[in-house]
Amino acid sequence: MKANFDADKLYETMLLKDYPRKNLLVSTEWLFSNLNSSNLIIIDAGNWIIDSIRNERIPQSVTVPHPYLKSKKNPKAVIDSEEIEELLRSLGISSDSQVIVYDSAKSLNAARVWWVLNYYGISDVSILNGGFEKWQLESRPTTSENFTNPKSNFVPTVLENTIATVDSMMRAVDDPGSIIWDTRRLTEFTGENTRENARAGHVPNSIHLEWLVMMNEDSTFKSPSEIHELLQNSGISPDKKIFTY
Repeated sequence: MKANFDADKLYETMLLKDYPRKNLLVSTEWLFSNLNSSNLIIIDAGNWIIDSIRNERIPQSVTVPHPYLKSKKNPKAVIDSEEIEELLRSLGISSDSQVIVYDSAKSLNAARVWWVLNYYGISDVSILNGGFEKWQLESRPTTSENFTNPKSNFVPTVLENTIATVDSMMRAVDDPGSIIWDTRRLTEFTGENTRENARAGHVPNSIHLEWLVMMNEDSTFKSPSEIHELLQNSGISPDKKIFTY
């Protein structure tokens, strides 16, 4: 039986007070203290490159079929409303659930799941800072048991302003009020690595800054001041509309 917890104390115990949007990350300390909280859903987004051999997870975690959450009808597009409704209901996620997502990939997969849930109207979603690596290093409890939540009656609400289309990206190419941020590896940006795509290279006028440079060696996010400096030095300014890929 899950116990209730005081939501007003959430940010006081997250130990991540320096971040402007404190609800985006939670610490391993906070999650450990609130494992039995009511309305809390924990998602293991894994690392689908190496996690075929990992069967341990944080207690009471549920898993997703794949962290990219692509549509079965169109594998290049985000999962559609009908599919996400079925999936989130099976995971026990409601519109008012508090969701914590983690992985073993420096939050790469967790960030994707975070975005998809936001796109479909789940607003209270946070990423576990440091992920499963930090959780294990701190010798916190793990389990190999499968966990299920009671099914929910989730109904998706699409937030269209959280996604970019090809047309909107094309307009942004020559728009001085927009920035296109290429978060991939440098070799992908230059076209040296095609990733088996028909065309290589990058979107015209895009700025390259690999996502990985904003992560510490222990899989936690760098400090707000460090991230701000990286963005500023790359020419990525918050006063403009930013498109990422």
